[in-house]
Amino acid sequence: MAKQPWKAWHEVVRLREDLRSGDLPLHMFAADLYEVMMQNGKRPIYEKPEEFFALTFPTHNLRNLVKDVVLRLAGKNDKAVRQLELTYGGGKTHTLITMRHLVHDPARLPHLPAVREFMETIGQDLPRARVAALCFDKIDVETGCEVRSPDGAVRRLYQAIGIDLPDTQADASWTLPLPATYLIAPDRRIAWAYVDPDYLHRA
Repeated sequence: MAKQPWKAWHEVVRLREDLRSGDLPLHMFAADLYEVMMQNGKRPIYEKPEEFFALTFPTHNLRNLVKDVVLRLAGKNDKAVRQLELTYGGGKTHTLITMRHLVHDPARLPHLPAVREFMETIGQDLPRARVAALCFDKIDVETGCEVRSPDGAVRRLYQAIGIDLPDTQADASWTLPLPATYLIAPDRRIAWAYVDPDYLHRA
């Protein structure tokens, strides 16, 4: 077999030690935005910008999306709502984590090639922003979920935004009754219903 003019991949690329040893746990591939927001140290590969950007490849689409969002934060873009339509594993969470890290504390971003590529595409200094994330898979119907405030304090979501139903309703069930009107058909089906969260509005 004739010798190829290029080197074999294993002569050019050095694999991470956890890959070489087989110690890389599969759950590390599942990005979790909530853990990044909480910064509890459970997923350092995603929580720490230096580890995250060392493994992040700035694709063309990712760079352009980040640019649009950052320019919006800087007041230079009118589009305020973005809708990511990707299949499972398509990179939605990775994209959100990328944007969170870039604007959470830009002055402390690591000096890595991926970060430089993002900044070159954006074309201006990164603005610092307070980032809020509502992760619905972590919300409990009664108590909400733990959230971390900008000063680092951990509180329950509902109390953090001033909602305390047990106190205002004198009922520890965390349920809020709503006035409603129903018409029941002879076959016991609901033929008509009227429900309005504003108790001042009646059918």
